[in-house]
Amino acid sequence: GRWNELRRACGQGEPDLDNRDPNFLKEGELEQSPWYRALAEARRSEGPALLIDIHGCRNPPKYDAHMIIGLGAMDQVGKGAAEVFRDALEFELKLPMGGIRTLPAAPQMFSCRETVLTGAWPSSTGRLTGSQQAIRLGYSHAMQVELSRALRELFERDKALCAEVALAFYRAWKSSLVGL
Repeated sequence: GRWNELRRACGQGEPDLDNRDPNFLKEGELEQSPWYRALAEARRSEGPALLIDIHGCRNPPKYDAHMIIGLGAMDQVGKGAAEVFRDALEFELKLPMGGIRTLPAAPQMFSCRETVLTGAWPSSTGRLTGSQQAIRLGYSHAMQVELSRALRELFERDKALCAEVALAFYRAWKSSLVGL
């Protein structure tokens, strides 16, 4: 896949066929994947669980936001829990993300309602993202978070802001569990 193409392009030699990008796994590859096995091992306990799969994306204007949160894997199994979580994320992220003034202009600082980078492959592809794998393993919540390069660089410089955003994710998850 793309993972191995990048390795080859960076002069790292022939692709390592055992080093598969976990977001491109086909259903038949899951049991052999070290990523999937580790995800399953982490899910041994009962009760709700959250997976946060963090990726990088290009800066706006390529995308409309510096942070895109995809809940597509949750949407595929039912809109109720995903919509409650989406609303909670939007509420909790307003404060830490709303005060940022140092990033390049974008239509919005973050979005939980994009139709791209959703964290879910269409079922017709036979592929599963990390978020879809987590939901399959019984995680109650899974989100794919895409961060623009500018936002990643800001988080590197401002550890307190990064921690505030992480806490906002946690608070949104905890508040969305009410009634589950």
